[in-house]
Amino acid sequence: MRRTPKVHEPVPVRVAELRPHPRNYRRHPPEQRRHLAESLRANGTYRNVAAARDLTLLAGHGVWETAREEGIEELPTVLLALDPFEPKAIKILAADNELPLTAENDDRQLADLLREVQAADPTALLGTGYDPAALAHLAYSTRRELGDADEAAAWADAQPEAERAAATLVISFHQGPASRERFARRFGVEGQGRDKRAWSAWWAAA
Repeated sequence: MRRTPKVHEPVPVRVAELRPHPRNYRRHPPEQRRHLAESLRANGTYRNVAAARDLTLLAGHGVWETAREEGIEELPTVLLALDPFEPKAIKILAADNELPLTAENDDRQLADLLREVQAADPTALLGTGYDPAALAHLAYSTRRELGDADEAAAWADAQPEAERAAATLVISFHQGPASRERFARRFGVEGQGRDKRAWSAWWAAA
């Protein structure tokens, strides 16, 4: 007889009421949280957070930590009828951290996917866990036909040849879109997708 798995519906829980598990051994460095922040801004929460009955986190520590930094007030959370230190709860904590590590990636296919993402928008790798340098390294390690690191970088940068030679500078405007617009007007920067939080732009210096 086939067993039907339990389905736990997430409910909104205030971020301030959730707390990290004291025995969580995984850390989430700033670079990872930067990607998580962009993912939360662009896509919302599509990966559930899980907590014990007293709102101690069992899964999703990185999402919770990033949400707190970003000022997000609520997260969809699966509440489990468990005490945070009982063996079943500790098992969930370990499984959330370790089970993804047992999967196998087709790195060549991953490189193709990320190249398509970057071709659509040069800034779009933020939120995937990769940046252009990491994509170039992935391409070099999965494609023997690429002779050196320069060829790998050119392959990873799927922009037209004329654009590929351009240097890229990423500037963050912490005072919001208004400061970005002032910068663009002052230096004659023409942007693409100016309604988005991040947009690509070209500056033809004299």
